[in-house]
Amino acid sequence: MNTIDIFKARTKARRVISDFLELHGYTEVDTPLLSPSAIPEPTIKLFKTSRHTLKGNDTFYLLPSPELYMKRILSETKTSIYQFSKCFRNSEQAGKEHLNEFTMLEYYAVNKNEEYSLKITEELLKLLSTTFDSPILKKDIIQVSMRTLVMDTTGLDLNKLQNKSDLQKAIENYGITIWNKSESWDDSFNRLFVSSVEPKLTQFDAPVAIYDYPKQIECLCENSKDGMYKKRWELYINGIELANCYREETNPDVIASYFKNEHEKILKDEGDFKSDFDLVNYPLPQSSGVALGFDRLMMCLLKKSQICDIMPNAKEIL
Repeated sequence: MNTIDIFKARTKARRVISDFLELHGYTEVDTPLLSPSAIPEPTIKLFKTSRHTLKGNDTFYLLPSPELYMKRILSETKTSIYQFSKCFRNSEQAGKEHLNEFTMLEYYAVNKNEEYSLKITEELLKLLSTTFDSPILKKDIIQVSMRTLVMDTTGLDLNKLQNKSDLQKAIENYGITIWNKSESWDDSFNRLFVSSVEPKLTQFDAPVAIYDYPKQIECLCENSKDGMYKKRWELYINGIELANCYREETNPDVIASYFKNEHEKILKDEGDFKSDFDLVNYPLPQSSGVALGFDRLMMCLLKKSQICDIMPNAKEIL
């Protein structure tokens, strides 16, 4: 497949996706890539740049997702929306499945939950599978809770490992050494997931959606009724994470607390960061938001093993 064929395939996929989402009531929007502030997410490092004016220089960020401004639109319009957006993430290892600059498809369904978004995503993938002849995407999505997946893989029951010391002891008994006992619950859990659970996902011959992530993994997502898990899912294909979805948090007090806590973590690590606390003042409707890696989707559709294969000139930024 030559360069022009790759661009034609990307264009075809975008048209199919746009037609599908608009048929289901979504409206395409366009939001800034540059912002003077951002959502505080300590695990994501941002690229910074400067805007030069007569009054001096201002720091701006290249945004890691369109979420910040899409939520402003959600608040104002109360309408389901979607966007293809360039995104930028610093200090992440570029490689076969990831680049520091990539394309994200993000779509929010108003007055819907994460179960609806999974159904819509499954329908979209099946439609694309027909257009591009992708056998794995023709299959129904396998749904499994994080608790079940961890238990089936390691024998550990997350319901019984809700505090850090119990989790770390169980992980070490399982055979994974935790050198720094002061690390957080979610860091220890991620160590277990990445080393022992995530590799098993390559064994599935269909898309896999993992739902009910532990509440200790902080994010702007509603908790389950029992308060132990987050109402979210992540979608894997061939062991590669393709998309994630949240039942978006709408409680302004919870959002404000999240921003404060995550902002302080970043300040402790980096010393300087401009969080967009103003977002707390935008009342959000009940909604479900999906972020899908468009380049990884194209890898699957075109049966390519490296992200550079579907992004001409991408080797320049490896």
